[in-house]
Amino acid sequence: MRTTRALAGATTLACLLIVAGPGAAPAQADPETLRDIERSVGIDDIPADYVILADTSQSMREDDRYTNLKKSLRDFFAALAPNDTLTLITFDRKATVAYQGPVGDSPDGLVDKLPPSADGNGTDIGAALEKAVGALGRTGAPGIASVVLVTDGRHEPPKGSPYPTTSGYRWGQLRDRVQDLDKTALRSYALPIAEATGAGLMATVFDRPRRLDAATAGQVTELLEIPKREARAAKVREAVVPDDGRGLELSWSAGTRELEPGANDVELVVHSTATAVPLELSGLSVSSDDPRIRARLTTGPITVDPQATVRVPAVIEWEAGDRGYSYHDPADATTTLHVTGTVGSPWAATLADDVKLLLKHPLTGTDTTATGSANLGRPWIYYLAGALFLVLIGALLLAAHRRPRLYGELLVTSPGVGAPRPVRLSGNGRSAEFGRAETGEDQQIRVRMVRDDGEKQLRLVIGGAVLRFKPEAERMHKGVLYEWSTSGRRPTPVTTHPYPSPPPPAPVPSPAPVPSPAPAPAVVPAPPPPVAPSPGPAAPAPAPPPRTPPARPTGGRADAEDELPVSDPRGARIE
Repeated sequence: MRTTRALAGATTLACLLIVAGPGAAPAQADPETLRDIERSVGIDDIPADYVILADTSQSMREDDRYTNLKKSLRDFFAALAPNDTLTLITFDRKATVAYQGPVGDSPDGLVDKLPPSADGNGTDIGAALEKAVGALGRTGAPGIASVVLVTDGRHEPPKGSPYPTTSGYRWGQLRDRVQDLDKTALRSYALPIAEATGAGLMATVFDRPRRLDAATAGQVTELLEIPKREARAAKVREAVVPDDGRGLELSWSAGTRELEPGANDVELVVHSTATAVPLELSGLSVSSDDPRIRARLTTGPITVDPQATVRVPAVIEWEAGDRGYSYHDPADATTTLHVTGTVGSPWAATLADDVKLLLKHPLTGTDTTATGSANLGRPWIYYLAGALFLVLIGALLLAAHRRPRLYGELLVTSPGVGAPRPVRLSGNGRSAEFGRAETGEDQQIRVRMVRDDGEKQLRLVIGGAVLRFKPEAERMHKGVLYEWSTSGRRPTPVTTHPYPSPPPPAPVPSPAPVPSPAPAPAVVPAPPPPVAPSPGPAAPAPAPPPRTPPARPTGGRADAEDELPVSDPRGARIE
């Protein structure tokens, strides 16, 4: 049947919680701890159903049993949660439902539902139990239910009662109806006030009811605490049982998939899948399949609230090896991290003592794969070398730009020399020195390429004088004409010079040939004819008029006596 196991568990739990015997009270764990759990799970929001069967026969007048019963019930009602429901049944020769509804917050009003005095005739316990079974099976009744029968008499039904005896078909029907009830927790209690009563008939209908014997009517109040306490424990059980099998899930932060050589700061993420029970993780340790990879946790036991997540700092060290000097030296590692630990709960002891409940909380996600990839080379050395090379190239290019290489020719025309003497500049680098062998001059000449406002110029140093030339410009210095030729053009040899040499002497004519005489007879030879005298040297050509020196150029830096005419004063300058 649907409630067989529930009833068996309920009665077993009741057996564990109650110490039977006259005047015995159940052992209790720390109530503060239990109340903390009750508040945490919110048991006042979990309704329980209470069905109270109160004997109102005339025998309850003895020893003020009925009066004491109402006082005990008043205290019992006051301790219930407002959301709990109550069915109050009175019985003597017949059974009557005096009240059915929420407990509310007025225990005195509930007691007022009872008859003011016990005046009934007979004691029909069968009819009372039938009313109780009907109340338990009503629509919307809570799943946690407790049935309490309080009586001081035997089963003495009136004539015509469906339960004339203490056994029979009708009693069997009641029991079957109880078996069909859909309850998460159903507990039944028989509370006899006198020794010889019919409270034992509870066992005919309910499985293994608890018998709470009261030696006196005053003990009823104390004994009624048992159903209340067990109902509250059942509420706790209902709230925490779903967490049986729910535990902690482990995972690692993304850093475990991107390990780098050395220490890696990562996190072990702990998530609770429980909905009500706080969990505790202790004895944490981490191992690795790869001896090069070691992990350690930096925390002790941790407590995780329901549905909460806690991040535990951890360090994973990877000994990838020594670094070399190559550009690329790959190193890879893959390992499985194994996490071990014990999952418990701060509530475990209280739940075991007060609720007789042992929950299991597994630890999942204990194994994860960690990977690492690294370059043990030193590429930064190559990057640095490349950067220095680029800087060097840039410096060379800048130097080449600021000091270009020599090119073209330097034409040197000395006084008295008609044709200029070419001095090849190309192929001599950025600066050069020329002596008499190249220029025909006694003074050493130093030449160098320079830039002036981005324009290439040729710089000559002759003694202490500095001359600058633009391409195709010429400059006179101490009677020597200098010209920088860049186009390969050779100037026409000059026939005149500021300081001309004397013209060469005119050629001397050769004497005219004398014809040979014809052979003649031997005679006395006549004397030879006279020879005409040879002409003397030709008269020298008249000297050309001297050239007037050009005016001194503006901004010139050489001495006046060192300057000679300049054919292109715009293209030359003396420093």
